[in-house]
Amino acid sequence: MERDDEWIPATLRATRTLTPGIREFTLVPDEGAPPYGTGAHLRIRLDLGGRPATRHYSLVGATARDGAWRIAVQREDEGRGGSRAMWALEPGARLTISRPHSHFDLAPGASEVLLLAGGIGITPLIGMAEVLLRQRARFRLLYAGRSRSSMAYLPELTALLGDALVVQAEDEAGRPDLGTAFAGLAAGAEVYVCGPIGLLEAARRAWSATGRPPAGLVFETFGSSGHAAPGAFT
Repeated sequence: MERDDEWIPATLRATRTLTPGIREFTLVPDEGAPPYGTGAHLRIRLDLGGRPATRHYSLVGATARDGAWRIAVQREDEGRGGSRAMWALEPGARLTISRPHSHFDLAPGASEVLLLAGGIGITPLIGMAEVLLRQRARFRLLYAGRSRSSMAYLPELTALLGDALVVQAEDEAGRPDLGTAFAGLAAGAEVYVCGPIGLLEAARRAWSATGRPPAGLVFETFGSSGHAAPGAFT
């Protein structure tokens, strides 16, 4: 149930094309942009051909930057229209957005952390990587995508993380071997996963095969994550 007091007005300050299919949006809430928790997302109200709709987008980075929040949207021409509506927005557009919420928090105290991103699933994990880097924690970010040219924020992450970033471009080296990646983790390690449903299912299978506690695998998904084709339902 949505509450009216969760919604606030905001202005689209700027857009930036990150890859041919992913665009970044910088949003400035009228009431200011306070800090938010790791893994947080916000909702945006859109008009899709005269029909009201709400879409969820993960916030990029561990905190607000220059009084603004950032999201990244992957264009899905065969989707339900939300990404096309977002891509049609121009700087200066007025929007109604929610305050940030997080159900994907980075828990403290793990002996080691593996961040596993697939495609646009990189967005909530960037802030986690920034926090872990500041904490001098033992961690890696395994970033999988179809090709390097399709992977958003790759130059920034390479400069920020150095050897803690492992890039798995499918057109170069195939898909990641999750069994090997999980087997090499320390006892008490945790894995945070965000990406398409195929990656999540593969991660669940590989994690279960290790015999590690189920709670050590933490993941986030919205809707079917591309598993099901968009369509009407009753």
